[in-house]
Amino acid sequence: MIWDEVKKNYPSQWVLIEATKARTENDKRIIECMDVIDSFKEDGDSAFQKYLEFHKAHKDREYYIYHTSNDTLDIGVKKWMGVRL
Repeated sequence: MIWDEVKKNYPSQWVLIEATKARTENDKRIIECMDVIDSFKEDGDSAFQKYLEFHKAHKDREYYIYHTSNDTLDIGVKKWMGVRL
């Protein structure tokens, strides 16, 4: 699915998406294709809890929470500076 299809199918909702085809360009993550894992009409808290559950179980996958009122996906990339312990 592309973002325009997600917005059409899930209007005015929070969605938990998995990026199935993505690339990084100019410090932005460009999601070319995605799957909707779940949708949430109420608030973002439920979406965030579901995100944590999926991220914990599948750390190698790329999940995002976004509201379909946004015209585009604007996902920045943060570069790690330093050492993780």
